[in-house]
Amino acid sequence: SIRRQQFAFANRGKMDKGGIMSSTLSLVSAAIGGGILSLPWVFAVSGWAVGVFLLALGAFAGIWSNNLIADVAIKNNLKNFDQVAHAGGGKCLQNLLAVVIMFYLPGCVITYMILFNSLAHYIANHFGLDPEFTKTMLFRTMVGVPATICFYFPLSMMREMGALAFGGVASIFSLVYVGIIMTIEAPAYYH
Repeated sequence: SIRRQQFAFANRGKMDKGGIMSSTLSLVSAAIGGGILSLPWVFAVSGWAVGVFLLALGAFAGIWSNNLIADVAIKNNLKNFDQVAHAGGGKCLQNLLAVVIMFYLPGCVITYMILFNSLAHYIANHFGLDPEFTKTMLFRTMVGVPATICFYFPLSMMREMGALAFGGVASIFSLVYVGIIMTIEAPAYYH
């Protein structure tokens, strides 16, 4: 509809802190990484037919839920997800959103820490470090502590979701990097 197009166009402008555009970019950058990385595993475990069905079901659910959120935001002229949750389900849904975010964000950080340490282990082995050393707690500490101080801790100190809006660009570069590594390394697994 024209109202939905106006809503979409209006939110492409300035990225307000906690606004729809910045929150959407933050959520997309958080969701795409794990979703893209888990797709090969889903297809390997479930097979092509079930995998395609699950992919289509996930796409349908994503489109449907995003349309519901957009409809609530448009009808009530809301600017962020906290307001949308309150309008859609009252204080109870607003509190549930806060609890989900409270558990989701540390889970994402832990996942990224594990992936980063695995990547460091892989790179260190390819540059000739002793594979036994790269499995030790000392190596994990030497990689994890600087990463926490330089990346994870500063990111956790941001008070607004809008501060992470441009993390989507880093996510895209990371996904391209993972795609390149997978393309280079995949043939070795089929020998």
